Amino acid sequence: MPLEKMHILTRMDSVSARFLVNALDKADPRGLHHAFCVAEVSHALGTVLEHERFTPEEFWLAGLLHDIGLLGIPKKITDKRGKLTKVQKEYIKHHTKLSKFMVDNLFTAPEISQAVLCHHERTDGNGYPNGISGEDIPFMSRVVAIADSYDAMRSAAWLLKKRSHDNAVAELGDCAGTQFDPEIVKHFHLHHDPIYVAYEKAKSLSIKDVMRRI
Repeated sequence: MPLEKMHILTRMDSVSARFLVNALDKADPRGLHHAFCVAEVSHALGTVLEHERFTPEEFWLAGLLHDIGLLGIPKKITDKRGKLTKVQKEYIKHHTKLSKFMVDNLFTAPEISQAVLCHHERTDGNGYPNGISGEDIPFMSRVVAIADSYDAMRSAAWLLKKRSHDNAVAELGDCAGTQFDPEIVKHFHLHHDPIYVAYEKAKSLSIKDVMRRI
């Protein structure tokens, strides 16, 4: 993990983070690259938000670990690039609970545990796993959700059409108040230049480079 981000972890938490990242690298290098990009965008967004309770480094770790539960989903599902069946979609949805389980058992970080559990919840209550809405969704989850969707749009993940930075930012705006927290989206819009720079830098790294930075 980058030295400037190391101080938020205890020694055992640092070992756990490296263990999970190495496992993800072996199982799904593309998933690791996605996790790193989401972490960097979460950190950049967390920096401009200047949250009174959470540091940018905590947003970074939540972004890095948000999909770690996919390690518990069958590879024939996570590797599938075609349309998922209804049953397969339900398997995929279970990854949020698996992510929470892993973080709970390997870290002393309850806020990050809740962040990974709830990063697919929606402001309008139509998300999962619990269908909570608005401010009932943990703040860190709301940040990671935006970072996650931004990378999905920019990298054409999960059958999305690859979009430019401007188009992705516009889409976030269109979904503010339904899928995403409108205030956080507003900060993304106001500070999209440094977020773009952080993302492009992360996106340009090879998997080997990503591993050196974690």
